[in-house]
Amino acid sequence: IYFMNKNTIWNNIKVEEIRGKFGEKLANYELTNIIKNKHNYSVVGIPNSGISSAKSYATALDIVYEQLITKNKNINRTFILNTDSERRTHAKNKYIFSDELKHKNIILFDDSIVRGITMKLLVKNLKLFGANEVHVRIAAPQIKYECKYGIDIPTQGELLMNKYKKSLEPAKDYLGCDSLKFIEIDDIKSIMDSNYSNYSNNLCTGCFNNDYKQLNW
Repeated sequence: IYFMNKNTIWNNIKVEEIRGKFGEKLANYELTNIIKNKHNYSVVGIPNSGISSAKSYATALDIVYEQLITKNKNINRTFILNTDSERRTHAKNKYIFSDELKHKNIILFDDSIVRGITMKLLVKNLKLFGANEVHVRIAAPQIKYECKYGIDIPTQGELLMNKYKKSLEPAKDYLGCDSLKFIEIDDIKSIMDSNYSNYSNNLCTGCFNNDYKQLNW
């Protein structure tokens, strides 16, 4: 979902391919205005790990994909920094925005939302650059719990979706986007099982649903 290069093959899993299937599944969730007026929208993947899902989503819905955001190569991962102040400072300079954003309705794809700092700034900047609407789509379930296997998510309280467990609406309002959708964990498991023969039995999903597993990799 997050760290691996798109060209990685791990335990016979092709990372780019499985991320693409997550994007296709998110396309199946769209029963809203986006479907009815799809020619008014552009899909944009957040570099780098949100792009594969975004492109598959765009293809599935026949919506144009445009890389209107590029990554500043001098800025590394922001979520591993020590303080929110540091994260906000780096997040402001993390991406470069195209002038072609003006007057567009954007469907913005990312691999996950951790604290929400970067996403909030992205939505704000897209609208500052003239985007009419920004709809956020996340190719992972909601991260609500800390990681016990080494990822830098030490406490539940710092996680955006832990704060908004009961409804997406306040999270959407906090981020400033026009709509917000995550892939469901049951769909993640279904995709893994149908493509990699019951692989979900060996998935730790603790950060999503508090169901931690002893892994045997």
